[in-house]
Amino acid sequence: MLLTGRDREFVLLQLSVDNRTAVLDLAEGVAAVLALLQISPAVWTPVRIRSPPKTIEPEVREARKSITSRKRS
Repeated sequence: MLLTGRDREFVLLQLSVDNRTAVLDLAEGVAAVLALLQISPAVWTPVRIRSPPKTIEPEVREARKSITSRKRS
């Protein structure tokens, strides 16, 4: 399901217990790529992974903590 607002859109997915973690991990990965693209399209190179700019390092750390804590629970 796609929800649209004034300046944002949201995708709602039905999750099962079996695929919840995988879908959330995928969504966080997509969010990280989108954050990189908002900073500069030249930052993201699919062929070669570069170090993230300092401006997104806190977001990357937070995403990694979230993934780790979800895997433990």
